[in-house]
Amino acid sequence: MYFIWGALFILTSWQPLSAQNNALTFDGSDDYVALPSSLYTDNLSGKTALTIEYWFKGTELLSAVRFQSGEGYVVAGWSDPPQFIISTDGLTNGVTIGTSGEIEDGNWHHIACVWKSNTENGFQTYVDGVLKNQRTSVNVTLPTISSGAWLGSLPGNQEFLNGSLDEVRIWNTARTATEIRENMMRTLDGDESGLVAYYRLNEASGTTAYDAASNGYNGTLTNMDESSDWVDSESFTTWMGGTSSDWSTASNWSDGVPTSSDNVGIYKWTGNNDAIISGAPEVNNMVISSTSSPTFSSGITVSGSLFLEKDLDLNGQTVTLGSSATLVEDAESFRVQAEPLPQPAVWAVCLRKMLQGWVQ
Repeated sequence: MYFIWGALFILTSWQPLSAQNNALTFDGSDDYVALPSSLYTDNLSGKTALTIEYWFKGTELLSAVRFQSGEGYVVAGWSDPPQFIISTDGLTNGVTIGTSGEIEDGNWHHIACVWKSNTENGFQTYVDGVLKNQRTSVNVTLPTISSGAWLGSLPGNQEFLNGSLDEVRIWNTARTATEIRENMMRTLDGDESGLVAYYRLNEASGTTAYDAASNGYNGTLTNMDESSDWVDSESFTTWMGGTSSDWSTASNWSDGVPTSSDNVGIYKWTGNNDAIISGAPEVNNMVISSTSSPTFSSGITVSGSLFLEKDLDLNGQTVTLGSSATLVEDAESFRVQAEPLPQPAVWAVCLRKMLQGWVQ
């Protein structure tokens, strides 16, 4: 266990966006989504920066987002353990996304793959907002790929994804850690700078995965059931605050009141209410956005990662982090204190993790 307190400033706001509820599931044998080749050729081919983001839940992370023709390829999910690979920068010696055990465990995980040419630590991967691996990128451009863009496979009975995808985002910029964390628990507007294609995958039926970035790069479901392969998503739930400030009111959330296994984003939307954290909730990963000023009327337990994008006033309450939790904070004046626990051995583990950079 780990306990934290803080102090607060900042007040900004965003417009509320449509709720996120559905995802697309792939059977691991022949399912895939064919994307227009122009998505890559017109926006990424020969360029010097790229970010690919998506939510994944399943047992085999392969070809989640894949561009490939001839000897050129960009694959955000390849081999075991899953890797992010670019043919012009190391061929298949890319950057490991994470271990199979932590990603292919049947739970929802946010994956981000970032690349910027000729940059120290410019080849990066993130899992659930936490930097996993990085290395310096080579002074090259992205490969020239004339055709071939997919979600979920390399067509021709090869490397099929087994699991579900949600919120697929393809950028022609190298997103920063703060940009990734700030936005991973919410639906985007679709007109963000650098956003090339955006698949919310919220369709309930049909054979089209629509591009919410309004660039017309709609995908076509192939070998997939146009009804049953669209499934309910529990990748994250976002505080909308449209009804009240009450944490336990389902209509205040994009996908219902969070439970202990849910990933949660706390935001402030223009004209809507800030959250009041009450009832001593338990959640998995949680982002407290720079736009929000939640009121703490109770403590909260976070078993995964807690991302603080601003300073907070905990109002005398306690935030409890689980034994394997990570605290990532961008606020300049957030103060972290540790409360000794009854068992010295447990406290020693907490202190050791702090010294090793567990609190980032």
